[in-house]
Amino acid sequence: VIGIIRADLITDDVLPGTDVEAMDDDIGNLKEGRNQVEIFYSYPDMAERCFQMIVASDGKWFVWKRNSATAVDKDFKSVAQVAVRRLRDRWVAEVAIPTDEIGSKCLPGQVWKMNVARQRQIGDRNRESSSCCNGIFYGPGNFVNLKFTENK
Repeated sequence: VIGIIRADLITDDVLPGTDVEAMDDDIGNLKEGRNQVEIFYSYPDMAERCFQMIVASDGKWFVWKRNSATAVDKDFKSVAQVAVRRLRDRWVAEVAIPTDEIGSKCLPGQVWKMNVARQRQIGDRNRESSSCCNGIFYGPGNFVNLKFTENK
């Protein structure tokens, strides 16, 4: 289950600070390296391209620039700030992404596209996947709208 997804402190220089809470009633048995959240985001001029950030429960993370479902720029270097906390019944990924690295500021009235997905494996059980876009991971046309407002 993907828990609460919250956007805080929107400025034009930093993509909204995003906290993703990955609820887990069996957190002690998470299989390291097999539990991650994936954050996909794109601004209006990107069409079917997007960025994909993968954050693992062990704190490892990276960002790809996706040009299509199969064409990925793995040489893209992100200067995002990422912190992972493990709590009793969940783990939390806190993310701040500077907009200058992605090519667009967050401006009032703009509508970006976003998806948050999760992959999880407990012990030897099958890996589970889910996303806020009905199970779809990549596909900016399926992402949810993220509209920026004047209110901060």
